[in-house]
Amino acid sequence: MGWQYGIIFDTAEEFIGYIRDKQLAKHPEVHVHGTWQPDFADFTGTNHLELQDAMKKFHTIDRGWDDIAQHITIFPDGKIVTGRDINNPPASAVGYNDPDDDHVHPFMFEMVGNFDIGHDKLDGVQLDTALRICRFFHIKQGAVIKFHNEMTDKKTCPGSGVDKAWFVDLVYQGWSPESYLLYTVEEIYDKDSSFHRFLYLKQPMFYGEDVKVLQSRLLIPVDGIFGIQTARALLCWKKSHQWNGTEPKEIVTQKVWHAICGNL
Repeated sequence: MGWQYGIIFDTAEEFIGYIRDKQLAKHPEVHVHGTWQPDFADFTGTNHLELQDAMKKFHTIDRGWDDIAQHITIFPDGKIVTGRDINNPPASAVGYNDPDDDHVHPFMFEMVGNFDIGHDKLDGVQLDTALRICRFFHIKQGAVIKFHNEMTDKKTCPGSGVDKAWFVDLVYQGWSPESYLLYTVEEIYDKDSSFHRFLYLKQPMFYGEDVKVLQSRLLIPVDGIFGIQTARALLCWKKSHQWNGTEPKEIVTQKVWHAICGNL
């Protein structure tokens, strides 16, 4: 049986299993979108198909497109609903859809939510599903991740609150929000506030005065635990400062420490 519209999958793995004998096209890019509307407030927890059908109606009747724009929609509860046939080019962005019939085109998904700063937050199971989908296409076909706002200057999509460098690093490094729930904290609190060790996200997580100093300089809540929020803040700092060090992006070396914290 071929591709079907409106199928609900509980997990990314279920969806990936579904497409293994249906994916005939090649997807050199994954296009990441946020719906803006509908947003979290519109999602009741059970109205996946209702919202998907409303988007399809808007795209086909109001916009005049031949189908719903996206191949799948990822909902706040992490579930996936199928949309346009994966073997047909999406309606992602003008000039980027690759609409010829060579069976090479982007894979596009929408994430339900308004992810502009101050509104809905992309995290938890919804983020986890999005990362797993991107990771699948990246590993299988070498797909490059593109945000909608890279293809137009008229939208912030998927949202001004979603940093691309942070998102892509999570995809490429295999990070998952679910995995952080399993993390524990070091039993011994390190009282040395100067640089004396590399800092990064590990199991168990670093815990000490040096982490507190780093967090204060990154302007995030200070708890002394090098967790997901600290890792994200580090990646954002390196991006905003155009850091071009040779170390992996997620590690605080002595050079990085001195750049952020000075000679403490």
